Amino acid sequence: MHQQHIDNTEAAISAWATVPPETVMRRLKAYRVGWRDGNAPSCGSPACFGGWLPYFDHFAKLGVISDEGGSPIFAGHPELFGHRVSSVLFGSPMLFNQRGALDTDSKDGTDHEIVMTRLLSHLAVLRGALLFYGT
Repeated sequence: MHQQHIDNTEAAISAWATVPPETVMRRLKAYRVGWRDGNAPSCGSPACFGGWLPYFDHFAKLGVISDEGGSPIFAGHPELFGHRVSSVLFGSPMLFNQRGALDTDSKDGTDHEIVMTRLLSHLAVLRGALLFYGT
């Protein structure tokens, strides 16, 4: 299971890196107009990152879609939404949390930077667990 979480985290890092940081103001709400317009959702928080997953091919192929409110869910599994999607994909429910919820969150960074830092830190933890536990 750890390898799947590592693969998904690596895919998220690669996909997130394609979003140009220079187009991002401090909050994710500055990225795009919103999900109603067919663009990735924005809610003014790093928590919005989860709503971006359906727009990345890797996660769309895994069945991640958006509900009516723009939150990530798994197609055919409405009980798997929000933090549960984070748990299934990445092995942690914490990646979609608000700014400042994790020790790795910068007080001054943009939401784009916070999401990338969270993903990179989480990947390091997963790789460490894989080396230690071997699964």
